[in-house]
Amino acid sequence: MKRWIAIAAVAAAVSSVPAFARNDAYALSIREVLNSPEFAAKVGTGVKFAFADEPIAVASTIVDYEATGRGHYEGRPEEEACKGAMINALFLLRQRAQRSRGDAVTGIVGNFRGRPYVSRTNYDCHAGASGVFVVLKGTVVKLQK
Repeated sequence: MKRWIAIAAVAAAVSSVPAFARNDAYALSIREVLNSPEFAAKVGTGVKFAFADEPIAVASTIVDYEATGRGHYEGRPEEEACKGAMINALFLLRQRAQRSRGDAVTGIVGNFRGRPYVSRTNYDCHAGASGVFVVLKGTVVKLQK
């Protein structure tokens, strides 16, 4: 009987310890992604991307959009998985732009958990136990001719 009480006490103590979810943040190069063969193969050149406050000649604004790119480790480094997640997020932005008859996405910023990450040179990637995430928010536009 005492043994069961001891086991129950240990189980209660262990279960009351708060679980902390892993969330490692990385700031990685946008240029490295845009110049990669994986980006060229999946996203292509049909839509222009402008990050943060990069100047671009806009004729009309179409719609704001948020895209979440996900990646899995699959035995590779987190930075490599982040690159895949960034490409996925840009692919989703490109799809939205094409469906909306836009030819660019401007003002692209990171938006993980609603917190803006503004940079012309780096993107924000978060690695957790289940994979990596890149959340991008931008505005689909029509460019001036």
